[in-house]
Amino acid sequence: MVRCTSFRVPREPAVLLLAILAMLSIYGWTQQQEVSTTPAVHVRRSHTEVMIAKTKPASEDPTRKSIDPFPLLWAEHDSSEPRGEVVWDGRSALCEANGSAPSIPGFQKLSPLIRDFLRHRHCRNFERIIEPRGKCSSGDEFLLLAIKTVAPNVHRRDAIRRTWGQERDIKGRSVRRIFLAGVHDQKSETRFLNALLQRENVEHNDVLQWNFYDTFFNLTVKQLLFLDWLNETCAGVSYIFDGDDDVFVNIDNLVQFLLTQQQQQHIYTGMVIKNAVPILNQHSKYYVPSQIQAKKKYPTYVSGGGIIMSSWTALQIHVAASSLPILPIDDVFLAQCLELLGLKPQYHNGFRTSGLNLPGKRVNSFHPCYYREMLLVHRLLPYQMLPMWEAVQDPKLRCGNPL
Repeated sequence: MVRCTSFRVPREPAVLLLAILAMLSIYGWTQQQEVSTTPAVHVRRSHTEVMIAKTKPASEDPTRKSIDPFPLLWAEHDSSEPRGEVVWDGRSALCEANGSAPSIPGFQKLSPLIRDFLRHRHCRNFERIIEPRGKCSSGDEFLLLAIKTVAPNVHRRDAIRRTWGQERDIKGRSVRRIFLAGVHDQKSETRFLNALLQRENVEHNDVLQWNFYDTFFNLTVKQLLFLDWLNETCAGVSYIFDGDDDVFVNIDNLVQFLLTQQQQQHIYTGMVIKNAVPILNQHSKYYVPSQIQAKKKYPTYVSGGGIIMSSWTALQIHVAASSLPILPIDDVFLAQCLELLGLKPQYHNGFRTSGLNLPGKRVNSFHPCYYREMLLVHRLLPYQMLPMWEAVQDPKLRCGNPL
């Protein structure tokens, strides 16, 4: 560390110049001393070598003394070695735009976001950038927490890892965690955020990322890619929690609920929404024009903030999804798959994806006694997550009959 002391700035130009040169010399010497005590890091490697190194847990590599900091961020500025590393920027080579999309009636009047969606609506395959190792290696995992996130939400992911998303055994049943992400759509931040997710996966082995733009309209794409991975890698898990990274989940209650449902093959449970229709307000992020959704009514669906489903149901949805055009509203698309399969969602009062709102001005809904009774509540901020989790887990917490 460079230690600076205060000094008086000389007014004479020559003396000032000498002072600046002296300080630069001291700084350079100090940096040289620091570098000499740090192991060399080889930055320029092939993409495959980088991904293997980044996704291999440190415990499996005894020769690995430290994590390489943010790989490839400065590589494009280094012209001393040949280029050629893969840059994951959301522009997938597996997704070519549909040239006939502009012929759709009214196409030019739609927003750029919707036009882009229509051009790429057919795309269902994207390169897998990061993948955890051995997530379902035992073959008998009980509950997999599949949490939709975006790269900048590092504080939410960390809060979940420390609280309800802990990988542990509950009542002898294993709970495992995975975060689902694409590529951030702000180009200036892409390389930094990709490196951040790589680093998180090295440390926690819980990130699954693909090379598509992680936007609201691509949530269904993320869902389909997860189902592909589930079918390929983790089909032996019993149940899947599919939810967002801004919810609070009482995992103990969730496991207890699932233990009572083990005789049921089909489970697709959460906060059920009926009689919903496509939003036609062009200023709403949920706006779905007739060029995307011709039907005037959505099927009954479970709010995508948090859904619990059996592996059997998830894999049935995976099959049905291939025969339906992608809808940007992911929870409605999953409901369309259920409708095609002749399956129905189930309502559970413990899922509060619209928040926990209690009547009366004097009633404090942000109280652990209410959260202790729930399975899921939307939403808690990261700084609220830990104290609420600790309070709910506190054996000294005494509650009456709050709900």
